[in-house]
Amino acid sequence: MTDRKKYFLYIIIPLIILLILSVSPIFINLFGKSFSLKGQVYREGNNQNTAYINYEIAETENKFFKVDQQINSYMYVYLEEKNGFCIIKDIKDVKPSEGIYLKGKINYYSSESKPDASENKVNIYYDIQTYFLSKGEKDIKDGDKVKVNLKFFLGKTIVKSIEKLE
Repeated sequence: MTDRKKYFLYIIIPLIILLILSVSPIFINLFGKSFSLKGQVYREGNNQNTAYINYEIAETENKFFKVDQQINSYMYVYLEEKNGFCIIKDIKDVKPSEGIYLKGKINYYSSESKPDASENKVNIYYDIQTYFLSKGEKDIKDGDKVKVNLKFFLGKTIVKSIEKLE
């Protein structure tokens, strides 16, 4: 193979990879369904560009779970819209065929064998909990309640923007 062909491959392969990586967000933006979640912003240290969002749907009661579902398992959180925001409709280990859902990892599970009611909560981690703030969103402070605008398409979700709630 000549040097010219090698340099051509060195340029084309990274471009193809970048193109493949950008296809998913483009399709989500074009064809995705918009929805909103409520949350609260937490910021660590002096990092003014990153917001960690604790969604209201990140903690729920134990009523959705069976005894055989465990810590660190991935579940599908089925959402329904109520008063302009999505709330949890159901949580299952089966990917739904329709509707809006998020894939989340269960961080804490309390079984019925633990009698303490305060422990009957499940925390769910979503990949969309970290958000990089744009210039127009820099006024969002630690502890602010926010409306998070998202788009969903074919099982993928992206955060479009966040707005401070009054």
